[in-house]
Amino acid sequence: MLPAAVPPTFEVVLMSLPLAMAFRLQRAGLTCGPTGKLQTALESVDPSAFRRQLAHLQTLILLGDFSPSTAPFRAGAIALTALLMVFAPSYPAVQWLNGYPLPAGITWTGIAARFFVVVILFAWFVWIWKASKLASAAIQEEIDAIDSGARTR
Repeated sequence: MLPAAVPPTFEVVLMSLPLAMAFRLQRAGLTCGPTGKLQTALESVDPSAFRRQLAHLQTLILLGDFSPSTAPFRAGAIALTALLMVFAPSYPAVQWLNGYPLPAGITWTGIAARFFVVVILFAWFVWIWKASKLASAAIQEEIDAIDSGARTR
């Protein structure tokens, strides 16, 4: 038997926690600065300072250089999040296929709606991942151009 129904808010929080932990632990750019420190920095015309600013911006991009081989904890957290997102709607369906009735309060419409939300979340994640890769590649090209310009001088 399934446990009593949990509120949908709890499901969303439970599914989001591993992903949030992975992002938080992987990126130094997500940390907040000291309370008294000025958060906005003045732009510099010095090429080396501009390169450092670009490198810092590149660390702020969440999935820019993500690779499962370089960040196994984050890859595991993303896989666990995907598993938990798919588990909620598929468990009642698998139980029904095994001959058990749907639990009280669970309808096929609810299961379909949860699968629809999972598809939207996956599409959103892929879109963010692609945008992050493009932004990271553009910043890396700018850093490479600064480096090659510094070598030719």
